[in-house]
Amino acid sequence: MFRRRHPYVSFALASGKTDRVDIEDGTFVVGSAPECDLIVSGPGINNRHVTLSRRADGWVLAVEGVDPVTHNGRVVDRDVSLVSGDEIRLAKAFRFRFVDPVADFAAAEEDRRRARQAKADAARDRAKAGPFGVSPLVWGAGGASLALCILFLLAQPDRSGQSGPSLTSVTPASIAAVVDDLPRCLSEAADRHAGDAGVFATAAHSSYWALAADAVADPLSPKDERLFKLGADVRRWLAEGRRAEQRGDRGEARQAYGAVRRLVPDIRCPANRLAAARLARL
Repeated sequence: MFRRRHPYVSFALASGKTDRVDIEDGTFVVGSAPECDLIVSGPGINNRHVTLSRRADGWVLAVEGVDPVTHNGRVVDRDVSLVSGDEIRLAKAFRFRFVDPVADFAAAEEDRRRARQAKADAARDRAKAGPFGVSPLVWGAGGASLALCILFLLAQPDRSGQSGPSLTSVTPASIAAVVDDLPRCLSEAADRHAGDAGVFATAAHSSYWALAADAVADPLSPKDERLFKLGADVRRWLAEGRRAEQRGDRGEARQAYGAVRRLVPDIRCPANRLAAARLARL
């Protein structure tokens, strides 16, 4: 399925490049001590600063050092559950991201399943109502045939236009739709900007434009790990924004949707437009 099946931690090197270390066992220690699985140094880094452990209900981050640890921007001093894409910062010297490809793939499959189910349910409800809200039983055989035609049309994927689905609310279905649309967005961005050095000069600072730049020469593979990671990050931040809106936390929602727009800076891409639509309503 995917070459990388183990969870891993991803972090930036001094050169600006990104490196990663697989978590092959159930425990992974980060700190300055030689026996740590990931050895880092810097002001405020403790010998055993944090431990990532696999438990029955998932991965957990345990703080072992005395210097600050932040989890997704919030200071923590006790065990916290981890999900793929979470960012951990040790003091002010080092930060890394926890990634679980298997969990990301399972979440993507569940999102797609829910989107298909929601679409089928909506189509079935509309077909039951019949044309203009009148039951097909009233319309007779001709009305029933028309309802079946409507059901068939509603079940077809939306291929209207070149700009992808029109979305204004964040739901499991809309999240799955915009994530599924990322390969098309990148392919069209590559076609639009082929030979435009000014746009792709930002590739070093944007994973989206870096992927689009690579797509100019070779079509992106659906199994490209960078594409999978981009989709997982977009899904995570949209879901975080949705949860923040449900809590009434407008500040957290703005931060989450802003992160989506930074991840996908292409204003023609539905992921960017969905985040922009939510920001406009906050």
